[in-house]
Amino acid sequence: KTLAESNSTPTSVMAKLCLAEVGDPEAAAQAYTKLKELDESHRALLLAMMLELIRVEKLEKSGPFVTAAMKENEETWPAYREGLRTLFAIAPEAASAEWVKKYAEASDLSSRLRLAMVALEAGGKTSDAVCEALEHAQGSELLNAMGQALRACDGDSGMAAAAYLALARQGYRDSIGWLLAQSKELPEPQRLEVAIGVIENMMEAKARGEALAGIVGVAAKIVGETDPPAILPTLKRACEGQTDSIAREIVAGLLFSGTRPAWNSKNAPKWPDALCEAMATLYEAKTFPGYLDDAAKREKLRRIATGWGSLPDDFKVQAAWLVLAAEGRDRETLTRLLTEVGGE
Repeated sequence: KTLAESNSTPTSVMAKLCLAEVGDPEAAAQAYTKLKELDESHRALLLAMMLELIRVEKLEKSGPFVTAAMKENEETWPAYREGLRTLFAIAPEAASAEWVKKYAEASDLSSRLRLAMVALEAGGKTSDAVCEALEHAQGSELLNAMGQALRACDGDSGMAAAAYLALARQGYRDSIGWLLAQSKELPEPQRLEVAIGVIENMMEAKARGEALAGIVGVAAKIVGETDPPAILPTLKRACEGQTDSIAREIVAGLLFSGTRPAWNSKNAPKWPDALCEAMATLYEAKTFPGYLDDAAKREKLRRIATGWGSLPDDFKVQAAWLVLAAEGRDRETLTRLLTEVGGE
């Protein structure tokens, strides 16, 4: 209670929220009143911090603080969105009712898509009414697919995978990011089905000039962490078709995954360009047993480290370090670097 009366607004607000959790029925509303004493920029920053705290710590008695924030920020989407996300975390029924009301008031597709993404993030916490509003949306296959994916996310894994792939085919970046994250909770066969399906859909989109940069790498990383060889047929098609950038994204995603190789020396793809080959070489050095024992292969890594393939600098450093480690010179080099840095 002493902290609740502090002259420090953040301290006072946080203390009042804690008092709400232990049974003070007025404290949460008082916390928002206290927050409003700040100027606009500081108020927005502290509100974002408090909403995240409530959401992460599941402060269920902080509902009055959250609803007051949402009401006052109804026309300020970022703050309202964070409030709605937080309400779904602590009071799903109230959040669903608020979502349905707000969705009915939305006058354009952009507003409805923003609300749909909040619903997807809430997942199984949403009510049937939220799913139905999206499933029955008029004139938007994207919203319909979002509703079906939302309904499926806590159900049968096969139905969920099918719903996620149907949503991926809509080509909406935000929802593809969501479904890839959700797919990590599926059993391995369905997880692979979704990740590979997303990549193949992106290959088709690339052919239509609709590539979504970054999505393929995320999906490839999931495959690399699950069952790397499963990606090989898709990777070969990407290398052989007019989708060089897709092939590069797949290999880049694999580079950030596990340590099992996706191919071997006998079934490696034919790389479409030097950049892709350089990334693949780095991947092989990291995953192929005994790769670095071959002097010719170490020399190829040296070439990559000095610029062949035009890899980003962090990849060049990795290539150089792999060679140094293989030749037993890594500790010597590190010592020299630390000495030089310390002497500056």
